[in-house]
Amino acid sequence: MLLAADIGNTTVSFGVFSGNELVFSKKISSEKQADYSHYLFKINEILSEYKEINKCIISSVVPELTDKIALAVKTVTAIEPIFAGAENHCGFSTDILPVCEIGSDLVAASVGAAEKYGVPCLVADLGTATKILVIDKDKKFLGCTIAPGMKISLDALFNGASLLSETELSKPQRHVGRNTTECIQSGVVNGTAAMIDGMFRRITKETQFQNPFLIVTGGNGKFVADCFEEKIIFDENLVLYGLKAIAEGS
Repeated sequence: MLLAADIGNTTVSFGVFSGNELVFSKKISSEKQADYSHYLFKINEILSEYKEINKCIISSVVPELTDKIALAVKTVTAIEPIFAGAENHCGFSTDILPVCEIGSDLVAASVGAAEKYGVPCLVADLGTATKILVIDKDKKFLGCTIAPGMKISLDALFNGASLLSETELSKPQRHVGRNTTECIQSGVVNGTAAMIDGMFRRITKETQFQNPFLIVTGGNGKFVADCFEEKIIFDENLVLYGLKAIAEGS
């Protein structure tokens, strides 16, 4: 069995693979101030039913958590984890930056998309930030766009507008809101979907890609998965599959 862990700014995602099948996945909050014992308890609890793990891979964009979680994983599994990135990237290539300067989550998402669905492809990763990754027919990473994530947009709205009350992220029922909550949900969720639809079209035109795969992933992807005009593939666990591919190629 393979354990894949993706350490992000908002959540830490864990996935257990048996062969090609993702048999278990779990997200916990990224608590930067929490100590090693906190993550040891959490990971021991998460993996209580999975004692046959023989390989571990970690992606991290949160340096404050990398060592704590890696040590906790090693303690629970007795396996030394490998890390996605400059040394392990499954043939990921780019001309714009050294691989070591690109977030390992972007590497894993790119590898996962190319290996699981094909190329060329555009990947919208909706997490703390909203990113669109561009991978050409040769599996080369051409670059990306980065915008504030939906939760960041909500927080900025509430902090900047005194009369607006906090609203949870949720899929809106209509485009034209009939109360403040509906208006905010439509603006953030439908607005994000419309932005990604438009960027998919613009990037496809700019790159001259022929029928690229359009993929949506990330923790906030579930809120917008049914809101697109373009035909998209929604895969919430794409990064975990990318980590699996990287681990198998290492």
